[in-house]
Amino acid sequence: MKIGFLGAGKMGLALAQGIIQTEADFSTLISDPDAGARERFLQQIPQAVVLEENQAVCREADVVFVACKPQQLAAATESLSCEPSKALYISILAGVTTQRLVTALGSKRVVRAMPNTPCLIGQGVLGLAVNPALDANDQDLAERLLANVGTVVRVPEAWMDAVTGISGSGPAYVFKFIEAMIQSGLKAGLEPSIARLLVIETFRGAAELLRATGAEPDELRQQVSSPGGTTMAGLAVLDQRGLDQIIQSAVGAAIERSRELAGSS
Repeated sequence: MKIGFLGAGKMGLALAQGIIQTEADFSTLISDPDAGARERFLQQIPQAVVLEENQAVCREADVVFVACKPQQLAAATESLSCEPSKALYISILAGVTTQRLVTALGSKRVVRAMPNTPCLIGQGVLGLAVNPALDANDQDLAERLLANVGTVVRVPEAWMDAVTGISGSGPAYVFKFIEAMIQSGLKAGLEPSIARLLVIETFRGAAELLRATGAEPDELRQQVSSPGGTTMAGLAVLDQRGLDQIIQSAVGAAIERSRELAGSS
C-alpha cells in the first residue's frame, strides 16, 4: 500500500511514524512546498519519497492524508479535480467539511478526521466523521490507520465542530492550566523542576484515576474535598471566579470558530 501526504508538517509526520510501527508493507509519498518541512519529514522517515506535485502523490497513492493548513486547501488541490484519483482521502483539516473536500479533491472517497497534538506521541484522540456515502471498508481502513496515533471516535459530521473545540483545541486549555499551576508553585518557593514534576504528574494521575474508575469527575472531586480543608479553599476561589463558565466560553469560542471556517468554504 502506498500512503501519501499532502503536507509534511508535524501532524502528517506523527501519522506516518505511527503507521510505520504497525503497518507491515507500505511506502510513503509526500509533497509540501516548504523545504524545511520536507527535510524534517525525511530526517525521521528517510525512506519517504518526495514528489514535486500534489497531483503525482494522489495519482500514485492508495491513501492520501490531506494534512496542509485549511487555508492552503484551494492551492493544494487546484489541479486535482482535473485528474480524479482512485485514492482514499483522509482529511485532518479543521473546519473543512466533507462536501468542500469532495469538491476540492474531485473525489467522493473522502473521510474527515480531527486529531489533536498528543497524537505526536501516540496518545491522541481523533474524531472521525462518519460519511454514509463512503464504503464501509474505506471507513474501517481510515479508522485503522488513524488508530496508530491514538483513540478513534466515530461521530456524525454535525458533531465535528464540537470535537474540534473540545479535543482538537483541548490540549491547549490543559497546557494553559498547567502553566498557571506551575507559576503558582514558583511563587510559593518551589524549584522549577519540582513544580513542573508535581503539576504534570498530578494531571496525569488524575486523568488516569478518572479513566480507571469510570467515576464521574464530580464524584472524585468530592472525595478529595474535605469540609474546611485546603482543597475546598481552592475550589471556592475557582467557583467565585466562574471557572466553569470560563471553560465553557473558551470551548464555545473554538466551536464557533470551527463553524466559521466551515462557512467560509
